[in-house]
Amino acid sequence: MADSTSPPTPVCHLWYENDLAPTASSTVRIDYVHWQDRVSGAWLPYLVTCRIGKGVHMPKVAALVGYSCGPTTNALRILNQEQPQVKKDLALCHKFTLFTTENIPYTDCLLRHLATHRYVAVWDMDEFIVPATESSLPAMLDAARARATEQGLKPTSYLARCSYYFNDQVEEATSDLPEYLHLMRHVTRTVKVTPPRIFTKSVHDTSRALGLHAHFALLTLGGDIDRDRDLYHLYPATEGHLAHYRATCQGEDQQECQELYRPYLTRDTAMWRHRPAVTSRTKAVLQILGLLP
Repeated sequence: MADSTSPPTPVCHLWYENDLAPTASSTVRIDYVHWQDRVSGAWLPYLVTCRIGKGVHMPKVAALVGYSCGPTTNALRILNQEQPQVKKDLALCHKFTLFTTENIPYTDCLLRHLATHRYVAVWDMDEFIVPATESSLPAMLDAARARATEQGLKPTSYLARCSYYFNDQVEEATSDLPEYLHLMRHVTRTVKVTPPRIFTKSVHDTSRALGLHAHFALLTLGGDIDRDRDLYHLYPATEGHLAHYRATCQGEDQQECQELYRPYLTRDTAMWRHRPAVTSRTKAVLQILGLLP
């Protein structure tokens, strides 16, 4: 974080195993991790990238200093996760109660899973992307990736448009559909979905993404995001949509919600494909935690 719209380029101090003094490494890039314009007088988030060199072990600790021989006043332990032979499919990160600095934990979550997962998603607690035809999110993403490749695209983020699942459209609780499974008990949604780029949420390809905000990647390994080249908009009817569980539509003006969304509803039980597994496993976890008898 820097209270500057154009901070000076720092130098990295790197400590390797058994080092008594750090190795200085120059910064190869510094990226602004936010979608809003830079403003003076505020703390702004930046991502600093330094080179460690080929054929050397991963450092244990890193610090940012003003110049090569400058004093060290900060230090971060380096998380070095070895890449498994086969990556896991999807890591899901949930939002913190932040706004102006929320891109920092989003990007941190992405970087922590680069070596271990193929995709990373950042959603709020009241959201979930529902595949339209595929049996799982990874299968949906792989199919979308193949279609994008056929079009000559290499997406960084896969964006899903929003359909509303209103709180008052709820299924009756039963033994196999307990009251605490909010998403499973809400399967009536709006027919109309939001336009592309409006209230969308994404899943990100870890082989390309470098910095995130709430709706799509801000940075790729090649630089700033290109919204035409790097973003793939999922087709709601054939690929998937964002299920948004709310009392009302997003936004301040609810007139459009009452006229275009509320009157036109459909029952969509796609999520019930996994209902038995989700119900039994959730119950088992809650019993282990002592929250259910």
